[in-house]
Amino acid sequence: FECAYRTMNIQAELHDFDLENEENSSFRVETHRNESGKIISTKVYATTSIPRGSFVMPAHLASSLQVTTRNLEGLKKNTEVGGGRVAVIQDLLGFFESYAHESAADGSAQ
Repeated sequence: FECAYRTMNIQAELHDFDLENEENSSFRVETHRNESGKIISTKVYATTSIPRGSFVMPAHLASSLQVTTRNLEGLKKNTEVGGGRVAVIQDLLGFFESYAHESAADGSAQ
């Protein structure tokens, strides 16, 4: 549905990470460490030519959720009001607290 809604080409090639099977992956990851073993850089390289219009890492994007600070504050305020089904929101906030991180994407700090 989303592809049709956003008028994306559903026939486009998909290029994703497969860290468990390098032959299935369109990318490879290189981690470089200094003499003491500290990671100094991590780089991602395409292992194949990726045509314009292809979807890059669609599985990762489909499993991502971006919540603005305003939305997060609104959810917190909802739990303070009380009422029915607040536990669901509290569980979601707990999930965010355990697993979320701030995005570095442009415009995401709104």
